[in-house]
Amino acid sequence: MADGLTHVLLAWVLVELLSIKYPWVMKYRSLVLVGSVLPDIGNFKIFFGEFGASELYYLFMPFHSIVGALLLVGIVTMVFKEEFRKRVFMLLAAGVAVHLIADYFIIFLEGKLPLFFPLTFERGGYDLFLQAGPGFLIVAVIAVSVTVLRRKRVERKMRNLLDV
Repeated sequence: MADGLTHVLLAWVLVELLSIKYPWVMKYRSLVLVGSVLPDIGNFKIFFGEFGASELYYLFMPFHSIVGALLLVGIVTMVFKEEFRKRVFMLLAAGVAVHLIADYFIIFLEGKLPLFFPLTFERGGYDLFLQAGPGFLIVAVIAVSVTVLRRKRVERKMRNLLDV
């Protein structure tokens, strides 16, 4: 289920739901979407196939844990101006959280995730979805439904404001 596009769609659903309460989130939605693929920064199989990917895996594996991902988010946040850093950190961390939660429920062929890596070397996860199962289609339908419903809600709200 959780390939890169599925992570982005799950982050999109989060952005749509957050924008109901906090409309400013839509302006910065790209940060949540980038954060949702940030833990997979070391997934070199996409670029190089099996060649060299196994050697680089252990270098980037800590970024796929909670502490490593937050460290990576902190590093990326330092690129932004100081006045925006708190908001950038929160939105990137929200995207990372979506990614790690989605990966927690996947059945990985190579084993479970080291979610709490620096604290413990145990690997954890709750085997609910297959990695290459039909989960993407479910997430895509949910993403489209949430987007349409939120947009209709915004249109209705705007219509009510203009009618008064």
